[in-house]
Formats: sequence, structure tokens, C-alpha cells
Amino acid sequence: MLGRIFTHKSTTIVGFSFQSDLAQFRSNCPNMRFFENIPKLLDLQDLYKKAVPDFKDMGGFGLAAVCQTIMGNKLCKGE
Repeated sequence: MLGRIFTHKSTTIVGFSFQSDLAQFRSNCPNMRFFENIPKLLDLQDLYKKAVPDFKDMGGFGLAAVCQTIMGNKLCKGE
């Protein structure tokens, strides 16, 4: 099922630092190959780095720092 979702040509996968997630797939699911061909992937971390060139001065580019900068709220990763 994951393969159908991730590789469907009309599905856009939205992630944040998605290469880290792909590394986890490779490590923990070596028999699954769907992640090698994701036709439409939007990595919001990459987009943020391009949109906010001074991101280092604004707290960095981790998910918690980006949420704080964009939304003005802390991110609870425990949720």
C-alpha cells in the first residue's frame, strides 16, 4: 500500500527533511523499494532554506525552529 501511495503520479508527498525519512526506510525496510522512485516530492525544509536566506540568524532550519519562526509557536515533537 505504501508503494502505491508514494509512487502514484497524482500524489504529492510533502515532507520536512525527507531524506532522513528515506534513510530510515532504507535501513528498516530493505525489501521495500518504493522510496527509490517518488515522482512528486516537496521537501519543505529545502523550500524554507530558499525562501528565508538568513535562516541561520532566525533560529536555524530544523522543524521546531521553522515552526517557531513561521507560526510563532513551539512545536511539541512528542505529539
